[in-house]
Amino acid sequence: MGSGIIAWLLSRLSPAAIALISLLALYEGVPVAKEIVKAVAIIRYVPGVGPAVEYLALGRVDRAERAGHDAGVAEERAAWVKAAETARQNAADLRAADAIRQAEAERKYLAERAERAIHAGELKEIINDLENAPKTVDCRDVPSVSRRLSIGLDAAGRKEARRPANDG
Repeated sequence: MGSGIIAWLLSRLSPAAIALISLLALYEGVPVAKEIVKAVAIIRYVPGVGPAVEYLALGRVDRAERAGHDAGVAEERAAWVKAAETARQNAADLRAADAIRQAEAERKYLAERAERAIHAGELKEIINDLENAPKTVDCRDVPSVSRRLSIGLDAAGRKEARRPANDG
């Protein structure tokens, strides 16, 4: 059938016209093939037929545009993947730094708690020592006696009274 179409074209058109039409069809694509692809979208997935019809439908310009679009999509996807990986790495770095800060804060808290426990133990020992210590007489607890009375009482136990040194 394909050879019949070519024979008919050769009988009606010159080889130069056929070459020109072929170049235009390859460059711009075949409009009928575009309509077939639009009408029957599943034809793209038929092995052998789908890629050939799509190749005829698109033409060189559309194929170059699609290749550029696909390259742009791939480039953008790579940029997004790189940005996502950078964000994951930054989050991991933040988690690691946070874990270090938390461990340092916990270590400091435990050290201060141990120090407070030591001080609390020392305070308990001091309190126990004070509670168990013998009571000493505090000068402030003894009622005060005037000097004159003290001298008089002192003299009562002696044969002669003693006078204070500054009485003159």
